[in-house]
Amino acid sequence: MDPLAELVGESFAIDSVRDQIRRLVARRAAGHRLPSILISGETGTGKGLVARTIHRAGFRLPTAARSSSTRSGFCRERSKLSF
Repeated sequence: MDPLAELVGESFAIDSVRDQIRRLVARRAAGHRLPSILISGETGTGKGLVARTIHRAGFRLPTAARSSSTRSGFCRERSKLSF
């Protein structure tokens, strides 16, 4: 099964994401070193789905997931409680 099949939708943005993943796959197939990958976006935009798709495409690299919105929300609440 094609890992990119999970990325549904027809828009310039999703086509761009698919193209970038295809370029990563081609780069690896050519034996080139892979760059670090940062997936960013607003909540609910499918960052996790893109990460899983890249992983299923054969990239078995260590990953780290962090929600910046959760951390910034925590810091805001903490600052409200500071004296």
